[in-house]
Amino acid sequence: MQITEIEQKLFLGNNVDEKSFQQIIGRESIGEFALVELNEYKIVDTYFDTKDFALERNSSYLRLRSKNAQHFITLRLLKYEEGIKNIIDEVTHLQNDAGIKIIFSQLAKANILNWQPDFSQPDFLKILKSAGLLEVISVQNDRIEKDIFVEDIKIGRIKFDRFFYNPYQNQIFFEIEIDTYKNIFLESIKKFRKALKKIIEYPIIETDKSKYKRGIEKVFFVNPILKDLHDKRK
Repeated sequence: MQITEIEQKLFLGNNVDEKSFQQIIGRESIGEFALVELNEYKIVDTYFDTKDFALERNSSYLRLRSKNAQHFITLRLLKYEEGIKNIIDEVTHLQNDAGIKIIFSQLAKANILNWQPDFSQPDFLKILKSAGLLEVISVQNDRIEKDIFVEDIKIGRIKFDRFFYNPYQNQIFFEIEIDTYKNIFLESIKKFRKALKKIIEYPIIETDKSKYKRGIEKVFFVNPILKDLHDKRK
């Protein structure tokens, strides 16, 4: 299944202070656009890869997401066409044996990983480890989502993220993500992004990097063995 997700991220890093970020979140409108609060989440994302970073090398990731006491595992296979992220395959399932089997079937189909997990192992992490997958990056994120409207038409969604990489709790980062799934709203989303940037008085990096990719670049590894292996790859 191919999904075209038009995703634009504004990475504020740690340049913005908490109070200013909360003021941006608290706005009910930006220019001609209305913002309607939808959800507030506490999310922990844990990313897994092989020792030779097979998923990262294939522009993909395997993520365990814990959100509001629910647990989901997601495999996302990506490609980029003219700057637009095309999700050529995505499987999300509950964290259970059935979900893991679907994930590994997709990994094999994509010729990324052909090892099969040992389901006799006592817990989820050991099941993944039996197939060569290790915990690489862990991100703890406080997220607030709002829908974006113009003239009562919903054109997209904005996500305000305050996050850090475990176990580096003293380094807080801020990011704003703007999503839409319909090309007909692209021009409106561009206008919204322009209006949003005008009210942010801090340096902004426009990026398509995932938190996983950024965490690897900043060497925020959970596993010191993988950190050493990644350093040797450079």
